[in-house]
Amino acid sequence: MRPGEVSRGGFTYAYGNFQNKDGVHRLQGAHLEWIFLPRLTPKANELIRENRNFVRGQLQHYGVAYHETQFIGNGLQLLKKVLKAGMVRSIFSPTMAAIADMYRPVRQSAKSHSQTETPDAPRVAGESVCGGAFGLFKVDHGEVLR
Repeated sequence: MRPGEVSRGGFTYAYGNFQNKDGVHRLQGAHLEWIFLPRLTPKANELIRENRNFVRGQLQHYGVAYHETQFIGNGLQLLKKVLKAGMVRSIFSPTMAAIADMYRPVRQSAKSHSQTETPDAPRVAGESVCGGAFGLFKVDHGEVLR
């Protein structure tokens, strides 16, 4: 674990970036519905190809319980079923609690090092964060905003 990084309950928070243990960032439920339903968009195909744990990661972020026998191949059919059922329209309460619990010690640590700088607050309310070579981006229905 790197300095300034906190891990709990299968999630990691570092430098304003929240992801699961496999490095999957949570995408907003409406965005997932938009790119996966009724048919896969090129972006959906790209996400699944780039990270074989993408579907498992999204299900973990939203607290969707499933039996391993339901997960066939890359999990696409299970994800579509979950999306159609509206199970990703709100964030799972324990996930929100994990975010808050991880953010608190990182912020306190930053305050002890510098009174003027604090890490970015976790971005969880109504937006998704994607990390990349150029920093963090807010994703809103397929558009990348800085």
